[in-house]
Amino acid sequence: MTMAGTAMFSIAPAMAQSSSIGEEQASGVQEIIVTAQRRVERIQDVPISISAYSQSFLEDRDVSNLNDLSGLAPNVKIYATGYNTNTQISIRGAVQTSTQPFYDPAVGLYLDGVYIGKSAGAVFDVADLERIEVLNGPQGTLYGRNTLAGAVNLVTQKPTGELGGSAEVGIGNYGRRFARASINLPALGPLSLKFSGAIEKRNGTVDVHANPFPNVVNARTRSTDELNSLNNKAFRLAARLNASDDLTFDYAFDYNNTKSMMQYGKLIHLNKDGIFDPASPAYVGGLSGGIYKGLPLDLYFEGPGRSLDATIDGGPSGSKPFDNLKIQSHSLTGTLELGGASLKSITAYRKVNGDNSIDLDGSPLLVAATDYFGKYRSFSQEFQVSGKTGNLTYTGGLYYFWDKGRDVGYQQYFNGATSVTNNFAYQTNAYAAYGQIEFIPPIFSNKLTLTAGLRYSRETKEGARSSYLDGRGYTIPVGTRGKATFDAFTPVFIAKYNFNEDANIYAKYSRGFKSGGFNLVAPTPAEITTPFNEELVDEYEVGSKLRLLGGKLQFSLAAFLADRKDMQLSVFLPVAGGTTQSVIRNAGKVRAKGLEANVQAVPLKWLRLSGSMGYLDAKFKEYIELGVNVANDRPVPAAPKFTSSVSADVTLWDRGTTGRLIVDYRHSDSSYQYPYSLSVDPRLGQNANIGKPSATDLVNARLNISDIKVGNGSAELSLWVDNLFDEKYLMSAINFGPSFGGLAIGYYGAPRTYGINLKYKM
Repeated sequence: MTMAGTAMFSIAPAMAQSSSIGEEQASGVQEIIVTAQRRVERIQDVPISISAYSQSFLEDRDVSNLNDLSGLAPNVKIYATGYNTNTQISIRGAVQTSTQPFYDPAVGLYLDGVYIGKSAGAVFDVADLERIEVLNGPQGTLYGRNTLAGAVNLVTQKPTGELGGSAEVGIGNYGRRFARASINLPALGPLSLKFSGAIEKRNGTVDVHANPFPNVVNARTRSTDELNSLNNKAFRLAARLNASDDLTFDYAFDYNNTKSMMQYGKLIHLNKDGIFDPASPAYVGGLSGGIYKGLPLDLYFEGPGRSLDATIDGGPSGSKPFDNLKIQSHSLTGTLELGGASLKSITAYRKVNGDNSIDLDGSPLLVAATDYFGKYRSFSQEFQVSGKTGNLTYTGGLYYFWDKGRDVGYQQYFNGATSVTNNFAYQTNAYAAYGQIEFIPPIFSNKLTLTAGLRYSRETKEGARSSYLDGRGYTIPVGTRGKATFDAFTPVFIAKYNFNEDANIYAKYSRGFKSGGFNLVAPTPAEITTPFNEELVDEYEVGSKLRLLGGKLQFSLAAFLADRKDMQLSVFLPVAGGTTQSVIRNAGKVRAKGLEANVQAVPLKWLRLSGSMGYLDAKFKEYIELGVNVANDRPVPAAPKFTSSVSADVTLWDRGTTGRLIVDYRHSDSSYQYPYSLSVDPRLGQNANIGKPSATDLVNARLNISDIKVGNGSAELSLWVDNLFDEKYLMSAINFGPSFGGLAIGYYGAPRTYGINLKYKM
């Protein structure tokens, strides 16, 4: 549910400066407590780029996942991928644009300190969020692997040991209906339990009609209103055992089951004189036995411009495009307090099973479609120690991560003229040791704090693939496999000066690391078994945090400069059978610089305001292609120049019941999806302007009426609308390039949605 709409899990990585949103008081903006540096501290005291969204902020906007906060933070972008269970998060122009499960993301996602290893399956509901912390910039020391762009911490509510709970139901347009509930049970001696669950269903936001050209082409289309529909279930069990005054165990079991229809990938481009043009020498021989022979290009398109109506074919199995995912995860955290030190153990296991069927051409013809089945498992173990002695604060730890996956993809092209079955297997073993100290030297009246940290990471990656092309046998033989090891030292140095409790400045240097891997979808065995390089970033940041006017105004400002080496980017290459595949290429050097500002204010007892602005200038300094540096002709993907947001929380009345109007405005400039040429003729090469995501200006609004006394509890009624002005915008696209006729499909944002929720708390 965005501010009150869809319910999946994803979060717009928040501001590149510290901000504490939510938990406001009439007298001012109240800060919240965070654990971004693996210990408890005020957000204003954390000398890094961080935003925290509190429980009240999340509840006011009906947030249950990452996507629900998209657009609130500067220099942060979240892209839809066609799947309702995957997402791409970009912070400061660093992103992994492929969601293939054997590639690693650039932003680390954590649930109660447990690393979620893949962007595939990263969109999931969390029933009981306490807060969300977003750390911008490299977090290579305390967090480590795959956090060279930043990290997102999801922190859940823990059992209280006292009887209490809540229940909520809601309805909306497109047939949306949902229910969720949570209950804290009274403590059973040292044991406290909490149960939470949620169910959401919604019809599709796209109407799919029957084949509009029955006299021209025999297309496999199905009439349905289910495209982009949702059917989600989430359950969580949380248990806390206070074994002694100093020893605590927290266990959690999370279950998510999503059965949805794919988002609509609309056909947005085809080349003239390409394989789909019957007037071209390159025309694919009648597109399978003459079934589509001579079909004019305009009949591939559903209609001019963007429409919420679609005419599509099914997947290879003839099914409607769907996206199913089941997630089960267990975590156990033990904490032992030893006077001035704390020992912690975090153990976790995660299991993900998924399958989907995708129409990849956005037309009523079976040009390109795929069925996909996958299994993923991960295990992690971390030991942490933290404490304080005198003017020295320290944090250290050991970390181990293992994951393994197997996937099968069945692809069909040109009405079955070409069919390919791919089998993938991949595995990671990762080890790390880290330490960080914070020292207050006895100078400058103890106002100066110096921080230094270092992490050593070592990862071994394995990948294997076989590929069977119907009628031609194995084009990638069984046994095609690669293995490689990557390692790196990632330091951090910070100097912070406190003018007083409410004002400070800081300077920071940090390094981020993302290990290399294997292009398991590359066109040849040699390319599959040759690893791509690790990606490194060195980033410099200065910032200031101010709290003024007795806490009624809070302001944060950050400026940064980042140098990235061997940036891992996804591009499409031609493969056997006349098709294309997305592979990873190291793109040379990128320099990104920018500014980020955030302000929160409580100018009046009944008015709370917050706003943010981000400026990002990301450019390639080196991009070698065929021995030539083409950096000036290549855009950095997922790097909008300007982002901004404004939120107003107005108390309309506060007499018996409380009425509040919350309005959010979120802007993002347009950005590029791929690092393709800006100038090439689309008939000759991939042009970055085809499928370029749109600029967006979105407004969400919500009216909350709370404190309605009902028995021993209280009720809250909420009326909400997302995308108030029904803006139509392109979120992301897939550009297959000239080898596939210049075919490109685009994924559009959700239309205006609205509804009503009723909640009861006891």
